[in-house]
Amino acid sequence: SGWLQKANTDATKWAKRFFKLDPRSSTLSWYDTADATEAKGVIALADAVCYVGTSSVPTPTKHVLVLRTASDSRVYYLCGDRYDHIQTWYDRLLALPGVKEADRATEPQERMDGKTFAKAQMLSMFKSKRTLRK
Repeated sequence: SGWLQKANTDATKWAKRFFKLDPRSSTLSWYDTADATEAKGVIALADAVCYVGTSSVPTPTKHVLVLRTASDSRVYYLCGDRYDHIQTWYDRLLALPGVKEADRATEPQERMDGKTFAKAQMLSMFKSKRTLRK
């Protein structure tokens, strides 16, 4: 368990969440706080694929774990402050039965449609320009 930043559905906003991995149920749950008892969300990891690397969606850090579920083909973007932190999460996920490493040759960097991706990039550029003006 530990803290990661998670992107919203269209990867335009990021929130720091506390994650707990449950190997018995092959799920990854996230919470608002470390001591919260009710999960904000749960990712079913059966037949999920993941990889660590860079992403073409704007991310708050350069260390990103990309996870795609088989159940609903949703893509989750999770960021950590350090590469070794993300690598540890990645290793723990791959240790679960059914979780596979993505084939980087065939796995797209993101699964957003072009319009959503363009919106995410524009928002990121706007934020960086606004920061530079201050």
